[in-house]
Amino acid sequence: MATMNAHWLVRTRLKTRHLLLLVALDNHRNMRRAAETLAMSQPALSKLLLELEEALDVTLFERHSKGLSPTWYGDTFIRHARSVLATLDKAHEEIHNRRSGLSGVVNLGTIVGPTVTLLPNTLQKMNQHFPNVQLRVAMDLSHHLLEQLSSDKLDLVVGRFMDEGDQTPFQFERLGSEPLALVVRQGHPLAQRKKLQLDQLIAQSWVLPPGGGALRHQFDLVFKRQGLPPPVHGVETLSLSLMTDLLLSSDMVAILASSVADMYVKHRLFAYLPLPFQCEISDYGLITRKNAPLSASAQAFVALLKEEARSQMPQV
Repeated sequence: MATMNAHWLVRTRLKTRHLLLLVALDNHRNMRRAAETLAMSQPALSKLLLELEEALDVTLFERHSKGLSPTWYGDTFIRHARSVLATLDKAHEEIHNRRSGLSGVVNLGTIVGPTVTLLPNTLQKMNQHFPNVQLRVAMDLSHHLLEQLSSDKLDLVVGRFMDEGDQTPFQFERLGSEPLALVVRQGHPLAQRKKLQLDQLIAQSWVLPPGGGALRHQFDLVFKRQGLPPPVHGVETLSLSLMTDLLLSSDMVAILASSVADMYVKHRLFAYLPLPFQCEISDYGLITRKNAPLSASAQAFVALLKEEARSQMPQV
């Protein structure tokens, strides 16, 4: 019966003043000073404490001549009381920030593709709507970004998982797919051909993403599945500006997300190679830590990011 009564109190009747009472008594270890802190009479405080102890059917504080001290049960409840109050304070702070204008820092990690597709518009809207929020954007391979997310150096990541084992501590929400394409500069000799075979590209010099990433892994697999060695000549980089300079000034070949390649082809800088390149790569998405609530500023960014992703989905 006492257990049911305790559950009834905690779930339906426990009030913030009960939590404040416990914390005040723990801070002062004195009924009179705790009552003064809470701006209530000492008899009213005693009645509130007795009500809580009777409902829980435990003694929360031991009374002695010099004041009082929490029991083991009291220590347990006080710890949770402080946690609840801290959460309420954070909620109030976020509401205040939303009303007065968000501020703070959002640390974002991203792979290359979304820096051309999703992020430009999202970042511009974020700056327009929440100018006091500072956005820090780091670009890297997904597995490096996930390491930084795990160590709290990043708030969220736009990336992908290499395998299912990576997903355990994280939450994933799909944002889009990223087909791949092979590109060269406009006027490249290979772009003039009507048809190419994969083995004709092995000896070419390439601009490739660094090894260890999902894109490079799948790229190498395309060659291995046809019994061919993956290309080894060229430069490894994630820098779009360096890749652009290398391709425009040489006969190198690059593999890019189709969304990125489309932009270069549209501006007549690059051309597609006449070779279907079936490279299966997993969808990318928003990755956050499980059981780690985002700040109000990060939540605002996520809302704009998802909105932008929806607007870019192909219309059926």
